[in-house]
Amino acid sequence: MSPAIQDLQILHLEADDEGPSYYRVLVSGKDVKYISIDPHIYNMEDLVFPTTLIPQLPVFPPDDLPSIRNVWHSVKVDHRCLTLAEYNGDGENTSFNTNTHAATVDQTTSASLSLPRNVVAKFANFTWEVEYYAQETTIYQRLEATAAVASQPRKIAPQFLGHITEENGKRVIGFLLEKIEGGRFPDGAVVKDLERCRDLVGRLHGLGILHGDLNRFNFLLVNDVNEGRDVLLDFESARIGAEQWEMEEEMGGLEAKLMDEEGLGGVEEWVGELKY
Repeated sequence: MSPAIQDLQILHLEADDEGPSYYRVLVSGKDVKYISIDPHIYNMEDLVFPTTLIPQLPVFPPDDLPSIRNVWHSVKVDHRCLTLAEYNGDGENTSFNTNTHAATVDQTTSASLSLPRNVVAKFANFTWEVEYYAQETTIYQRLEATAAVASQPRKIAPQFLGHITEENGKRVIGFLLEKIEGGRFPDGAVVKDLERCRDLVGRLHGLGILHGDLNRFNFLLVNDVNEGRDVLLDFESARIGAEQWEMEEEMGGLEAKLMDEEGLGGVEEWVGELKY
C-alpha cells in the first residue's frame, strides 16, 4: 500500500526546523497514529503543509499507545463525533489552548447519550500528554463523587460529562466538560476577586485536594456573583491527600497569583492545525 492510499489526515501538528516535529494523524478515518519527524528530513515548507507532507510519509506500523486507564464515567464519545472551535480569520482564538476547546457534539451522539450539544473538550494531542489528563480524570472523579453525596452541593469545577476515545473506543485520551456560559474569559481573575477565589480553593482543600498550579486563568468567574457558578479549572497537577502545610502555602500565595501580569496560564498562541 502506498502512503497516498493510506488516507491520512493530520489532526494536530507542532513543526520545528531545529528539533523534532510532532504529528497526530488519522489513518483511514478511524486509526490515530502519533509520529515524530527528526529535523532536516523534510523541508520546513513541507512540515507545516499537510497536503505536501502526507504523500511523503511512510506506511505506519501497528502500535500500542498509552491510554487513560481510570475510565469511571459511563459515557464515552469518539473524537470524530466532536467539532472543535477553530482559529478564525479575524485573528481571534476561539478555543482555549491547544488541548482545551469549545466543541459541538454531533446531533446523533448528543441525543443517544443525553449530552448537551455545546461542551468543552480536553484531550491529549500527543502520547506524553496522556498522563496529565489521566490525573485530571481522577480528580474529577473525586469531585463528582463528593457532589453526589453532598446535601446541597456547590460547584468547585465544571461537570464531567464523559470520556473522549480514539481507535473505536479502545483508547481514552481525554474528557468532556460542561460549558459554563457567562464566565469571565479570557481575562481571568484579578485581585478584587480574591475572596471568591479563596472560597473555591478553600472548598477544594476541604476535600483534601491540592490544586498544584494555581494562576488567575484557572478561575472561571461568572459575571453574576449571586449565581454561585464560579469554578476552578485545570487539575493536571492536582493531588489528593496533600499535607496541611502544602495547602496553607498554596492559599497563602493566591493573592500574588491574582496580581500576575505576565499572563502565566492564559490563552496560548495558536500552533498548527486543530480540525476534525
